[in-house]
Amino acid sequence: MSLLQDFYFSPSIVLHKPEEAAIAILVLTTQIYGLQIPLTTDTDTWYRSFCPETRLDTIWEVIDDIMKIYEIKEWKVQILHFYF
Repeated sequence: MSLLQDFYFSPSIVLHKPEEAAIAILVLTTQIYGLQIPLTTDTDTWYRSFCPETRLDTIWEVIDDIMKIYEIKEWKVQILHFYF
């Protein structure tokens, strides 16, 4: 849930369809925890059952936008530690 909440604070969320954001968060979560969706392989397009027109490169673009949030947070924390 934290990934979704954090993504809502990013201006880039308006660039993506809600279903694409949801799928990207599912994919990212499975990658983070090392989970595999049952009866699928890495090349499966299971997400197309939710959004048929979605392409894999679009999902990775959304994931990239999500990860940028955490890069910005890390940068701000480093600045705070430098000054305080």
